[in-house]
Formats: sequence, structure tokens, C-alpha cells
Amino acid sequence: MTHRDVNDVGTTLTEFTGNDFRIKRALDAIVRSATAIKDDVALAEDILARTRSLQHLLKEVGHSI
Repeated sequence: MTHRDVNDVGTTLTEFTGNDFRIKRALDAIVRSATAIKDDVALAEDILARTRSLQHLLKEVGHSI
């Protein structure tokens, strides 16, 4: 029987990190969109800050983004 490194929700590390590329692309797209906002600087900065926080949290739990 093959040992699988399964976390507490039943996914393997490979399954857990398998979407990292798509997650990174999505977050990068949000950053690009936020930097394109010229009319509302406060909104753009808020979006950027929230996106950076999300990136940090994802890295903390083991994603390679």
C-alpha cells in the first residue's frame, strides 16, 4: 500500500499546491487591474493591500505563489 501524505481535509500536498499557478495568475490580474485604476487612488491602494495580504496568507499556509 502506498503512503499518501494527506492533510486534515483529505487532500495531498500535490493536490493542495496543484492550483498555485492559477492562483498566482488570478492574483496578478487583480494587481494589474488595481494599478490601472486612476480615478480612485484610495480604492486602488485598498485593493492592492488586500491582494498582498492574501498572497502573504497563502504563502504562510504552504502555497508557492
